[in-house]
Amino acid sequence: MAARQPGLSNETRNGKAFSVKGQSAIVTGAGSGINFSFASLLLSHGCSVLIADLSLRPEAQELVQDYSVKEEGRPRAVFLK
Repeated sequence: MAARQPGLSNETRNGKAFSVKGQSAIVTGAGSGINFSFASLLLSHGCSVLIADLSLRPEAQELVQDYSVKEEGRPRAVFLK
């Protein structure tokens, strides 16, 4: 049985699940590794992402290129060194 932390629950707020669509996020260290995966997940759910890192691995560079075009209703990825 997993440990439970007081005050935390899996319930949704007002009966609605939290959505990131149309939101923006800053993800540090997203040029590779687990934060790259997190940034990719956010983008796939409609959240624009500022990727802050020292450099980008090839897969992160491709992600930024795929989401670099600014279009209405589409999330955008921007890299900042």
